Amino acid sequence: QKANEITSSVSQTYATKNEFNNLNVGGRNLLVGCGSYTKDRPLTITSKAKDGSREYSNIYTSINLEPGEYMIQAKTDGSWNSSHNTTGINPQDKKCSLWLYRKNADGSSTGHMFFNMTNNPIKINITVSDKYYLRLNTYSDGSTAMTVKFWDIKLEKGNKATGWSPAPEDIDSSISTLLKESITEY
Repeated sequence: QKANEITSSVSQTYATKNEFNNLNVGGRNLLVGCGSYTKDRPLTITSKAKDGSREYSNIYTSINLEPGEYMIQAKTDGSWNSSHNTTGINPQDKKCSLWLYRKNADGSSTGHMFFNMTNNPIKINITVSDKYYLRLNTYSDGSTAMTVKFWDIKLEKGNKATGWSPAPEDIDSSISTLLKESITEY
């Protein structure tokens, strides 16, 4: 009976055998530096700019991403914008967006990729092998400040999103910090 339940569950989840065979689950968060941004301690942006763009060079992929499919997800108390509209938006709407970008050899940013996160998590295609960095935008009317919070940001290889988890490097960093604090207090 259990085998029939599993078969039934798989056939309800995946339309075809090919779809099931092409399933690729990564699981590991590839974005280092966002592990501490949880619902209780979110990354917070306050801005009145029509294009409140913030590049986070301290939130980056732990490896050079190879071309292929990835899943990206994030939570916000704002509302995901479906386009990069910088003409001025009612700040009460708390519109925001998520991007990835690369850096040139001189440190300047390039290759900005906007993602329509309204159906979060979403599948993205990386076409250039490189290290990527996080960019977040808020959109206001140019005169009224608003605050938007972000948390549980995750990028993973594959075409099936898994639940949020910090990057292993963020866990290692937290453990090192705790050990240093323990030694200092002793």
